[in-house]
Amino acid sequence: MDSGSLASLDWGAVALVAVIAATLGWGMVFFLRQNRKDLDDLQEVLDSQGDEEEDEKIASKRGSNHHATGS
Repeated sequence: MDSGSLASLDWGAVALVAVIAATLGWGMVFFLRQNRKDLDDLQEVLDSQGDEEEDEKIASKRGSNHHATGS
C-alpha cells in the first residue's frame, strides 16, 4: 500500500466501520450471555418441576398403600 492510497482513505468511514463492528461484537456477547442465563433459569425450573412431580408420585403411592392396608 503506498502513501497515496493511505491519504485518500476516508478515516471517517474506517472509524464508522470499526464502531459498527465493535457494537456487533458486544451485542453478540451480550446475546449469548443472556441466552446462557435463560437456559440456566429454564433448567432450574424444569428440575424443580421434576422434583415436585416425583414428590407427588411418592405421595400418591403412599396414599394407595394406606388404602390397600386399610389404615
